[in-house]
Amino acid sequence: MMTNRTKVSIKFERLAEISTLNPNRAILEKVIIRHEEDEYPDNEWMLTEIEDGKIVKSDRYTQKDIESEGLEKVQAWVDEDRKRYEEHGETWQSLCVQAVGIVMVPMNTMPNKSFAQQEITSFGLWGVESDTPEDYMFQIEQEQVADLFDNLEKMCVIIPEEIQVWKQLFLEEEKA
Repeated sequence: MMTNRTKVSIKFERLAEISTLNPNRAILEKVIIRHEEDEYPDNEWMLTEIEDGKIVKSDRYTQKDIESEGLEKVQAWVDEDRKRYEEHGETWQSLCVQAVGIVMVPMNTMPNKSFAQQEITSFGLWGVESDTPEDYMFQIEQEQVADLFDNLEKMCVIIPEEIQVWKQLFLEEEKA
């Protein structure tokens, strides 16, 4: 399962205009938010083994949790975690959330206004649960967009004014 949502794009005429003013420079044409299923999720951290009232194996809980909260409460948490682990792939998935920039690279060997399309991505955040609350998912998307634009600026990609305006509004927006 992969979903791509285009957030902002410019028309080809605008791309050609920018290219005329800045020959031989790559231009950001479009920004997409991508949610992609993690084919190899690392959910083992959700599993805890308790024997004789002691934590034997856990990435999540310690013996101090049992001492402060009680064995019964910690066992209930462990049981909830195991149930959640077993529901993976049925009621929820692990996702990668990325921002994708579609960059148009002028081709010197072709007549004027010919471009090759390249995808530049943010580094992505893997292991995001698909049923994550909407406001937190939006925050992750904002972080990925900021990361993408950092990468594009380091690569000296031209970012059209209309996309810069969108970026500023998107990064300042608060999801209620």
